[in-house]
Formats: sequence, structure tokens, C-alpha cells
Amino acid sequence: MESNQCAETISTVVGIHMNIAVDRKEYCSRLINLKPYFQRNYEAWNESLKIGLIESILSGFAINPIWVIENDDEDCRDVLDGQHRLHTIKDFMENKFVLAKKYLTLLSKEDYDKKYFKDLSMKDQTKFKNYRLHFNILDSSHNSEERIDYWYTVLNKCSAPLNVYEQTKTIRASLYQLIEEYEEPFYNSPIFKSKTSKRGNLHTVILKILALTENIPASFLSLEHLKEKWIEKNFGKNKSDVDAEILKQKETLIRKIKVIVKYMNTFKDSGLFTDDKNIQTIQIMCGRLSFLLPEKFLIRHVEVLTNELKKEIFDKTDVDLCKELQLEKISRNSQFQKRMIKYIDFIINSKIGDDIQTKRFFSKLDIEKKLQDQKRLCALCHILISETQAYEGDHIVPWASGGNTSYENLQVVHRICHIKK
Repeated sequence: MESNQCAETISTVVGIHMNIAVDRKEYCSRLINLKPYFQRNYEAWNESLKIGLIESILSGFAINPIWVIENDDEDCRDVLDGQHRLHTIKDFMENKFVLAKKYLTLLSKEDYDKKYFKDLSMKDQTKFKNYRLHFNILDSSHNSEERIDYWYTVLNKCSAPLNVYEQTKTIRASLYQLIEEYEEPFYNSPIFKSKTSKRGNLHTVILKILALTENIPASFLSLEHLKEKWIEKNFGKNKSDVDAEILKQKETLIRKIKVIVKYMNTFKDSGLFTDDKNIQTIQIMCGRLSFLLPEKFLIRHVEVLTNELKKEIFDKTDVDLCKELQLEKISRNSQFQKRMIKYIDFIINSKIGDDIQTKRFFSKLDIEKKLQDQKRLCALCHILISETQAYEGDHIVPWASGGNTSYENLQVVHRICHIKK
């Protein structure tokens, strides 16, 4: 019993199926039989599944391989697994269904809505036709009822459509490997309640939060779409670009991941994150807090932000929260995600925006004036500050506790006293 693998472009595969192929390569020597006796009757996928497949291909993502068995009697290859994928690809190339923005999650709704294959740009048409489908080919020794039943059961019970993480794993391997090194603190955390990660779901969560630690583009469809736009913008669409950018941005990414962990744990300890049902909101909040609240302001504002966010979000019922977000019904859909991001931004900026813009350090003029007012005595040790000693301005009411950077809240101290304080 033998098997082998090969890959052919969509244009070649569809051409073979339609029996119009001219270039007969080794793999192309046999037609593809979509309707072997053991295969279930074809029933077209719903729009969501069809458009999802086309979107994956146009985005350059990997899809599961097609499984075929050599049929020496009919001089063809019988499709064991992949009938619906091949039918969908062929139907799209024949303009039998149209893309619909309702189901687009990765491609631009504005650019691809109501587009048949014939309406795509020449670049997209070429990209689609040149996309390579991968085949697992079982030799004719598998062409028996016993073996077909075995493979059919295995493939239909054990396989699952590739998710975006799995589709991009080869391209983004270096990015995923970097995240894997720093994933441990996220297990059993406010943003990820599980002890294990399946099919890249933890890495996907971390990437969504990382995408929230920057300025949000004016147009995005959902957190998933935002994450994809962020990855493509920062790392590119092919493996060589991603690998190169990871080398350049490694330290920045590590720092961002560590900041997310710090903020997540700080606000968990403050009592903000308590309700499992708000896990998506917590993910959004960790990303936006990491972006809008500089680390030097964290301790200073953690209490006021905890109280405000609890009052405005976590202490509200789902009904009241969705009313606040002007949603017609309770959901956690893309509309909820987009409005929640704006709502959290508004709360953070309204409570601490003005303070973040104010200065933290005293001017040299005020320090010198205060030093003379203190008769050059250190306000902490009450010993004379000599001309040769280093001294600094210090907040009487600590800045981290809400103290203002005003002349009234200034005291001059030895630098060593300031450090010891």
C-alpha cells in the first residue's frame, strides 16, 4: 500500500475535471471523479461556507488537502474527501455564486461585496487560478469497500476545517513561535480560562489583544479582522517578510506582551475582572488599557479606573450594557466588539486623559525657588544640601497617589534621600 502527495493549480485541476486540460502533467494523466459510488450525493454548501473557502484562497491561506484514490478500472482518481471544496471552487470560477459582505471576514466588504469571479480584478483572478490545491493520493490497493469505508470514516469523523491560525501556520511560524515563548502567564487568566490551548486559540487571543495596543483603523469588521489587518500591516503576507519583521520587532513584541500581562494582573488584583461571561470585554480592556494608560501612570490611576469601569461595564446587566452600546439585542458579535472598543476608550480618556497630558516633573526654576524657601535644607533628612550635592524636586503627595505637579506640592530633597524614599 502506497500513497503520495502532489499540488496542482486550481486552473489545472478545474480544467481536468471539465476534461479540457491541454497540459497533461504526471498528476494530470487521470481525470478527477467527483461522484464515485461511495461518495455521498453533493449538496451545495451554504453561503457562509462557500464564501469562507473562496476568501481563504484569495487570502493565500492553506486549506485541507483533497484525498483521492487511484481507480485503475476507470482510469481516474476518485475523490474520497474534498468533494464540496472542489465543487465550490469550480462553481465560483463558473460565476454560479457571488461573494456577499454579510459573510466576508478577511477581505474588504466594500471591495468584494457582490463580486462574481468575472468581476474580480485580473490580479485576483490570476491569484485564484494559480492557487495550489494539495492532494493526498492513495494507490489502487485502497480501492476496496473495506479500505474505502475505513478512510471515509477516519476523514469524516476526525478531520475539521482549518481555522485561520492553522491556515497561516506555515507563513507565520516565527510569529507564533515567539508568542509561544511568553504564553505561560495567560493560562487560567482573566483573558483565557483554560489550562490548555487547542488549535492555536490562545495565540489568537494574544494576537487580538496586541492588535488593540495601537491606534485602531477607522474601518474594521471585527476583532478577527482587526487582528488580520494588524498582522499584515506589521509583518507582511509571506513567510520571508514575516521572518524578517520578527527579527526587527522581537524586542518590541516581547515588551508589549509583558505589559499586557502586567496590566491584566494589576486590574485582576484591583477586583475589576471578576465575571467569566465578560471574557471578550476583558480582552478588549487589557489591550486598550495597555495602549491608552502609560506604565508610569498605572499605579496612579488603577483605583479610579477600576471603579469607573466596574460602574460603567462590569456592574451592568447584559441588557443595560447593550442598551448603553445602542445594540438592539444582547450579543457579542462584531458590532458589539467595535462599540465596546470605543466605549472603553471614552471611559479611559474621560477619567485620566487630562492628567496624562499634564507634566510630571517640576521645572528647574521652581526647584531652585523652593530650595531657597527651604533654606537649602533637605525636606526629608533636614540636613543642609551643599553646593556639591545632587538634589531633586519631589512630590509631597506622591504623584502615583494623585499628587499634582504644583509649587505647593513641591519639596526639594537630596537625590540619595529621594532614592531611599
